[in-house]
Amino acid sequence: MSVDMPVNINIDFPRVSCNQLSVDLLDISGTQRFNLTAEIVKTPFSQAGAFPKDRNGAFNSKQDKGLPHQLLKDPFSPLLDQKGCRVEGTLLTRKVSGLLVFAPKRKNERYLVYDLFKFDVTHKINYLNFGNKSVERFSRKGVVQPLDGKEYTSKQFSKIKYFLKVVPTTYSFIKAKKKATTFEYSAQWNYQNINIGLNGAIPGVFIQFDPYPIQIDNVFQRPPFVHFIVKLCGMVGGTFVVMSFLDGLVSYYAL
Repeated sequence: MSVDMPVNINIDFPRVSCNQLSVDLLDISGTQRFNLTAEIVKTPFSQAGAFPKDRNGAFNSKQDKGLPHQLLKDPFSPLLDQKGCRVEGTLLTRKVSGLLVFAPKRKNERYLVYDLFKFDVTHKINYLNFGNKSVERFSRKGVVQPLDGKEYTSKQFSKIKYFLKVVPTTYSFIKAKKKATTFEYSAQWNYQNINIGLNGAIPGVFIQFDPYPIQIDNVFQRPPFVHFIVKLCGMVGGTFVVMSFLDGLVSYYAL
């Protein structure tokens, strides 16, 4: 597997404008990256869920990546006043414990009290996964990406923290002679009402991820044809035994 671990995100914040939202990434190795812009796209949208018009004049959530950045460079753009922001992109992080933070944007490395009080952490996780997005995941329990579609409606002055256990995973297909590598995760979360500024508490969405030092290998292999023959013979033999028993039972009572 690669040294880096891709983190793929698509999260809607319907009550926060894009110029108020900062995306930060920190990890246990000491890496600190604040207000990420190169790896992600922030797309403003209205309360009605309408996104800016693309070049063809139609509303589209999957719009040109250059457009949102151009809008965000202009602090007086009317689109920035739209009370909603979609954050989408892929972040590369080391395979160590890390923290992804969605919080109010700093001004001169400090939070403004006004921004803290009006920041609303209501959000919807459209998708959140690790590794290669094109790899199809499988789960016997039917839960592949546990946070996809997760919604949270904020109470006043609150924060939510997600705890993810990330496990390297491989899918091997014997017949096709191919092997796909990716990551799977389990998730827990808790909500907390906070007192702004007390003990450094700030509102936000915090996603803590911890890679596990183990790997899950899934091997998909069709059973040999001889197994099918053995099972078929067992079924046919069982049928004859049952029919013989019923025939004997009928003959006994017929006498």
